[in-house]
Amino acid sequence: MTENKSKTYPCSPDFEKIIMLNNFEKNINTGDFLPTITGVKNEHIIKKTRSVIGELIWVISRIDDDEGFSRINCDQEIIKTKLNQLSEYLELCIEAFLVGEIAKCHESINKLIYEYLTPIRTVMIPEKQSFYRMRPKKNTSGHNLTYKEMFHIPFDMIERVSNQRYSISGYPVLYLGSNLQLCWNEIGNPNLSECFVSYFTNTMPLKLLDMTFPSEVKNENDILWIALILATSIPKTTDDGSFVPEYIISQSILHSLIKRDANEGLNGIVYTSSKYYIKKESFAKYQDSFNYAFPTINKNYRISGYCEDLLEMFQNTKGVPLAINDVFTETEEKLKKLTFPDRYSGIDKLICKDRTLLDRNPFM
Repeated sequence: MTENKSKTYPCSPDFEKIIMLNNFEKNINTGDFLPTITGVKNEHIIKKTRSVIGELIWVISRIDDDEGFSRINCDQEIIKTKLNQLSEYLELCIEAFLVGEIAKCHESINKLIYEYLTPIRTVMIPEKQSFYRMRPKKNTSGHNLTYKEMFHIPFDMIERVSNQRYSISGYPVLYLGSNLQLCWNEIGNPNLSECFVSYFTNTMPLKLLDMTFPSEVKNENDILWIALILATSIPKTTDDGSFVPEYIISQSILHSLIKRDANEGLNGIVYTSSKYYIKKESFAKYQDSFNYAFPTINKNYRISGYCEDLLEMFQNTKGVPLAINDVFTETEEKLKKLTFPDRYSGIDKLICKDRTLLDRNPFM
């Protein structure tokens, strides 16, 4: 590492509320376990990562509850050691990325998810569940947006795909929210008169990587996953600039999912909004509000159109404009009553069929 690691961790007053392991679940559900990162807002990403996991270690070290640790078959000193090791591992992954060893960072996160923190946390979503999507767009024409305009950015417009928490620039990802309030917060609370909303429902069961805080701590692996989720939930410092260091770990997780989806059968990621992460009162109120990231699958590389797999996974309505006085919950019910359009074929121009050519010398 490039800097000395301090073994002392500042702790916010709210974070001290966890004093018994058997109250851990209650504190998770109220958001009281969330670190306060105000003091490291402008610090380097490695120091931020060390700080959020360090506060979790600090809490674990203050727990005086042998019975609670026994209940989850966990040794207090061992879990503290493992949390320190996880922090060091994530710091090295970030450092590898920042010195240009991006492939090493991605591969290391892949091993962490699928080999070291096993079993991985997944959740099954039954079919016909409700999701929402909101787009800020001035309604100059007076018309609704088509359902395609409310879908992911098409492959022929990838220059519009920006750097987001679970998005790699240039790689389209379909982002959905569990409610419109969350969607509005995620896009920065724009003027409601300039927003369009669409209702989505899944046509098949979905298997997702679960990056939400567990409602119950059953074993030491749950605590290690909490540390990883904290490290991927650090709010970004600024909206300026095209590179967001706070997204290094989360984007590496997305890269791992894209690489492994065929073997693991994972369709996407569900995660807790960082908007609520920094507001404990909001976290408690909206603890059942989740973001969803569904990466596109374009294995044959189509230069235009939409992801055929996602078109099969979801139906969505046209984009309906919001009014300033709209109530989100009432709008959600109205959207559910809209009919779904006939599906558009995502199959457009196909330009590359055999990438195994990359495994051979092109000049032979």
